[in-house]
Amino acid sequence: MLSKKQLKPIALLVALGILAMTGAAEGAGKRRKMVLWRGGNDPYLFFVVGQPFLVAAERGRSAVLLRYPEMEVVQKLEGPAKVPVETIKTSPNGKFLAVFFHAGSFHVEGSVRVWNTVTGESRLILDDASMAYELHPTEERLVVWQPKGGLTQWSLGEGGGKQVGPAITAVKSVDRTNLSLSSDGRYALIKGSCQDDKLGWQFCVCDLDDGSIVARTNFTDRARMEGPYAHEIEGNLEFVEILEATKLPSKIKRSLRLDDTSEERSGFDVEYQGACSEFGKGRRLCYSSSGVTGYSDRGVRWAIGAREDLDARMMTSFAASADGRWAALGIDGVSVLLYDTDQLAPNGKPTLVKRFEMP
Repeated sequence: MLSKKQLKPIALLVALGILAMTGAAEGAGKRRKMVLWRGGNDPYLFFVVGQPFLVAAERGRSAVLLRYPEMEVVQKLEGPAKVPVETIKTSPNGKFLAVFFHAGSFHVEGSVRVWNTVTGESRLILDDASMAYELHPTEERLVVWQPKGGLTQWSLGEGGGKQVGPAITAVKSVDRTNLSLSSDGRYALIKGSCQDDKLGWQFCVCDLDDGSIVARTNFTDRARMEGPYAHEIEGNLEFVEILEATKLPSKIKRSLRLDDTSEERSGFDVEYQGACSEFGKGRRLCYSSSGVTGYSDRGVRWAIGAREDLDARMMTSFAASADGRWAALGIDGVSVLLYDTDQLAPNGKPTLVKRFEMP
């Protein structure tokens, strides 16, 4: 008979296998609002949740924080010279903006810089960082995997910029963005490489309070071949279920909330194949490189074509506010157009509020 110590990773593996098979079906509905806003074109557009701000970033050149609907420059987001923006994340209330500038050829290692969007103050600069970073859901803190320091935490409040909590050196690497936090921010789930009991593991759950590894497992070759190898940590959909399946102490279970408290964000990766996003109350937006279509809050359908309406070669980027009212279009890599989708012009299209030229 297997011991409890042997059963723990097996139970976790079974849960992961089930989630791998069901994740695509369950996640399709919950992930209609895209998490990543980056595509291969400029400018990179990002609406800050909870604040009237829009980020527009040209890869390897300028990145600015704009106040909308005026489209006024609040500040420039300075990163390392000629290093492109790769990902942008905000705290749940939009107070902190974290930007990753990639430096390596695989876009994994680089610099993370954090700004306070309310005051414009730079709060943290980490040049030894990676794409695996998250802003804490309840505290003014950044959690990040650093190639030279392990999984670390940094304060962002008054007197911020200091390391807090334990550095979890058992985490040896994290695959790209595969770091996720529990809803209370106490536990971190990573996919990559960690060491526990002198063994290497692909998946680990870390307690950020004391730095311990509370659960770990590997995928077998059979599981990798048979199912969609789809342990997609970025959605947070399976995190709590995995912990529940490991028979952890009840005090750990009680600290995890089962409700979905993931940050409400909306944005799109512009590709030749279109994609749509739902925003509630019948509002829906769809995009492609040739244009964008949608429905206003009154259910009126509209469309904006890149060539016929904008006299542009193509739409190179697109983002929408969390409620779907404000739509930002990047055209030909140099201009950003802000539209109010609630106010339709006589021609039946959303009202163009402001045009901004990238500096």
